[in-house]
Amino acid sequence: MYCGWVNALGLPAMSLPTMPHPDGRPIGLQLVGLHGCEEQLFALAQQLELISPWASRWPDLALR
Repeated sequence: MYCGWVNALGLPAMSLPTMPHPDGRPIGLQLVGLHGCEEQLFALAQQLELISPWASRWPDLALR
Protein backbone atom coordinates (compact mmCIF):
# COMPACT_ATOMS: atom_id res chain seq x y z
CA MET A 1 0.00 0.00 0.00
CA TYR A 2 2.83 2.41 0.79
CA CYS A 3 5.17 1.46 -2.04
CA GLY A 4 2.98 2.06 -5.09
CA TRP A 5 4.42 5.53 -5.61
CA VAL A 6 7.93 4.05 -5.72
CA ASN A 7 6.92 1.67 -8.50
CA ALA A 8 5.05 4.39 -10.36
CA LEU A 9 8.16 6.61 -10.35
CA GLY A 10 10.48 3.74 -11.28
CA LEU A 11 12.77 4.33 -8.31
CA PRO A 12 15.08 1.63 -6.96
CA ALA A 13 13.95 0.32 -3.59
CA MET A 14 14.46 -2.58 -1.22
CA SER A 15 12.90 -3.84 1.96
CA LEU A 16 15.06 -5.03 4.85
CA PRO A 17 14.16 -6.80 8.07
CA THR A 18 14.93 -4.94 11.30
CA MET A 19 14.81 -5.98 14.93
CA PRO A 20 11.44 -7.55 15.69
CA HIS A 21 8.82 -5.94 17.89
CA PRO A 22 9.05 -7.07 21.55
CA ASP A 23 6.01 -9.30 20.98
CA GLY A 24 7.82 -11.10 18.13
CA ARG A 25 6.15 -9.47 15.12
CA PRO A 26 8.60 -8.77 12.29
CA ILE A 27 9.34 -5.16 11.36
CA GLY A 28 10.78 -4.05 8.04
CA LEU A 29 12.53 -0.97 6.68
CA GLN A 30 12.01 0.23 3.12
CA LEU A 31 14.88 2.07 1.46
CA VAL A 32 14.17 4.16 -1.64
CA GLY A 33 16.89 5.70 -3.79
CA LEU A 34 17.20 8.11 -6.64
CA HIS A 35 17.29 6.92 -10.26
CA GLY A 36 20.55 5.07 -10.89
CA CYS A 37 21.46 4.71 -7.19
CA GLU A 38 21.04 0.95 -6.87
CA GLU A 39 24.68 0.49 -5.84
CA GLN A 40 24.20 2.93 -2.94
CA LEU A 41 21.15 0.98 -1.75
CA PHE A 42 23.08 -2.29 -1.86
CA ALA A 43 26.00 -0.71 0.04
CA LEU A 44 23.66 0.68 2.70
CA ALA A 45 21.88 -2.66 3.06
CA GLN A 46 25.26 -4.38 3.47
CA GLN A 47 26.26 -1.94 6.21
CA LEU A 48 22.96 -2.48 8.02
CA GLU A 49 23.40 -6.24 7.85
CA LEU A 50 26.88 -5.97 9.35
CA ILE A 51 25.45 -3.98 12.26
CA SER A 52 22.47 -6.27 12.78
CA PRO A 53 22.72 -9.62 10.92
CA TRP A 54 19.36 -11.09 9.96
CA ALA A 55 20.11 -14.11 7.76
CA SER A 56 19.55 -16.60 10.59
CA ARG A 57 16.81 -14.67 12.39
CA TRP A 58 13.19 -15.79 11.89
CA PRO A 59 10.04 -14.42 13.50
CA ASP A 60 8.48 -16.72 16.09
CA LEU A 61 5.40 -17.06 13.89
CA ALA A 62 7.51 -18.62 11.10
CA LEU A 63 8.88 -21.29 13.43
CA ARG A 64 5.52 -22.67 14.53
